[in-house]
Amino acid sequence: MVTKRIYKGVINGIGDGFVIDAVQTTYSYVELSDGQIIKKLIASMGINAKLREACKSAEPIELHVWPSSKRGEWVLLAVRMGDGKLFATDSIHYMAIQWWVAAFVMGCGIATIWALIGIAIIVFAVWLIKLVAFKRQASRYIASLNGAVLI
Repeated sequence: MVTKRIYKGVINGIGDGFVIDAVQTTYSYVELSDGQIIKKLIASMGINAKLREACKSAEPIELHVWPSSKRGEWVLLAVRMGDGKLFATDSIHYMAIQWWVAAFVMGCGIATIWALIGIAIIVFAVWLIKLVAFKRQASRYIASLNGAVLI
């Protein structure tokens, strides 16, 4: 079961950021004023800029995080800044296309089940279906954040 977490406080420090691609940055940690530490936090696109802004401002903030499809990693979905504005990521999209791709890959795997390649394709398709389900749940959560500015 996927569970979100909401962290509140002032950001004391932020670890080194590793740019995965032009869209995502993974931070080794984010430390809050009350001693809470979020390890392996992934921030996408505009939400990354808001995280850095919150780090510089030293104002109390609220971080909405969601477990990633990779064990031990967290995805930053929304940030409520010190002024009360809520910013959420809009990087989770193209759901219908992703479901069709997952179904197609699963079909290819079943069609070639007699070979090891078919088994590998099925394993990949199952992983892809879990990823799309994660994105769907995260998308629903973002939609439930009333008044959020999508960036």
